[in-house]
Amino acid sequence: MKKRVISLAMAALMAAGAFGMNVYADDKQDLVMYIDVADEVFTAPLLEKIREKFGDKYNLIIKTWDATNEIQTVKTAAIAGDEVDLLMYWPNSMVAFIESDLATPLDEYMTDEWKSRFAEGALDMGVYDGTLYNLAYSTVYPMMIVNKDLADAAGVTLSEDGKWTWDEFLAFCDAVKENTDAFGTVIPSGWTPWIIRNAYLQIWDTDEEMEAFCSGQVSFFDEKVVEASDMVVDSFNNDCYYPGGEASLALSNDEAYAALANGKAASIFCVNSVTQSVLEKTGLENYVIMDWPNMGSNPTCAVLGGSNGYFIPTTAKNLDGALEVLDFLTSQEAADIRAELGCVSTVLISENANADKELLDQISRCSAQIHKEVQDNSAELGTYMESMPA
Repeated sequence: MKKRVISLAMAALMAAGAFGMNVYADDKQDLVMYIDVADEVFTAPLLEKIREKFGDKYNLIIKTWDATNEIQTVKTAAIAGDEVDLLMYWPNSMVAFIESDLATPLDEYMTDEWKSRFAEGALDMGVYDGTLYNLAYSTVYPMMIVNKDLADAAGVTLSEDGKWTWDEFLAFCDAVKENTDAFGTVIPSGWTPWIIRNAYLQIWDTDEEMEAFCSGQVSFFDEKVVEASDMVVDSFNNDCYYPGGEASLALSNDEAYAALANGKAASIFCVNSVTQSVLEKTGLENYVIMDWPNMGSNPTCAVLGGSNGYFIPTTAKNLDGALEVLDFLTSQEAADIRAELGCVSTVLISENANADKELLDQISRCSAQIHKEVQDNSAELGTYMESMPA
């Protein structure tokens, strides 16, 4: 009797489906997004807003973003037929996705109102051959936070405008080592490639030389490139970086932050977009924001960087949902949340945003110096450059 009842129930369900009835009223379409970025302090409040706004409409599957695996994640999804609807990635590093036909063109979805939200030139960061693939939400470049108490103890006077040369930075590290119990600086392992990448941008005497190298016209065996490499190696051999030796290449973010907080390092290489978070985590109050040291003689002092942004892979199975969330993530509401937590937003913020405008000015002053790197010429070269320090 029980089997007959179950069979009748199944038959009823199948019949209902055949007539287009929604048997499972609570069924929601999946929306798979790799947008949980651990380093960004504004991630949590933004994810909370996304759940509030879209949780009733979609089955939200929000996954942790991992810079080292995202290209492989999307390629694997494309082969296996898995779903990836929205992904955080750098607008100026989209070559690998575009060359593999894995990025969805966004131009047809961008209304005039949507475009008007962005600061001048911000949308250009995600344009390749006239097609928009990625929407930038923040300007990102490396800089430094210096513990002024340790700088004073070492007898170092820092410039008021935050600018210094590589030689001045090395002299700072030497003075700290000689006069205090600290190392000159510390850098998390994920950011160590910046040192060599900035050296390759800044070693040149003129913009013309820099442009030639960045466009792939100059060999890596060029004497200037060798000089830049030697500069970086020498700084590690001279124990500028906490805790010295090879261990200085393998620190987690938290270990690097702890070194700054505990006075074991007099400065830290940092991303401008997480500066406010680092200051809060370390409790450092007497500090100076310094630009990346100029590693050459070119006054342009180009720096690596660009922006963080979002794109929709061609593996998306919920395009409408991805566009809705992308619309919110590049809204003024989202921009205000980011700005209030120390992010240099590419989307214009409102007058009522409760942001530390003085700090934002300090961590955005090098935005115009961001320059295309040699590694942007191909995905293979990009992978190589990211692994060079190891």
